[in-house]
Amino acid sequence: MDQGYNGFRSDIIEDHLKAGGHRYHIEMTEIAHTIRKKMDPADTHCSLCARLRRGVLYRLATQLDCNKIALGHHADDIIETLLMLQLFNGQIKAMPPVLRAKNDVHTVIRPMVYVWEQDVIQYAREMKFPVVCCCCPACGDTSLQRQQIKAFLKRLEEGHPGIKNSLLRATRNIQLPYLMDPRYLPSQEEAERPASHERVGEAALP
Repeated sequence: MDQGYNGFRSDIIEDHLKAGGHRYHIEMTEIAHTIRKKMDPADTHCSLCARLRRGVLYRLATQLDCNKIALGHHADDIIETLLMLQLFNGQIKAMPPVLRAKNDVHTVIRPMVYVWEQDVIQYAREMKFPVVCCCCPACGDTSLQRQQIKAFLKRLEEGHPGIKNSLLRATRNIQLPYLMDPRYLPSQEEAERPASHERVGEAALP
């Protein structure tokens, strides 16, 4: 997807795909123009940009008769999102490996959720894949929330090796009864009801 940012080299990607004999489709969009038109330059564009890109992907999936949309999020993306949503949005969620879209037509898959970013980088180097910057003005901005979380996790991992693995495991080990979401808490009637083993014991008395 060419988002329309000045300097984006979609031609390099196209040459690589052609050389490999791959079927491909490069979609030209006006996402960059839309963001410049609708948002103040001082605002963070990432959220709007993501929504616009997602809309393009769903539209293309329908046009190309695809029922799966594969995204390239890796393990670092997952745990960074987990912390970002907790710290800045007050939510406990991340990005699942399989997600049925709200339109009930498309399924989003993330095949690399257990692959760490550094492994992706190393593999790309060994395979000599062309690396093309998206040319988004926010790319590399260390003041962004995700970049701050990334730096925070790096410091934690250096001091306590294995923390990132533990966070990733946590997304597969949710203990709902020990959280505070009222949807999963017992009602007052249930909380005041005697424990099941006590009721069984009472019923067994002669």
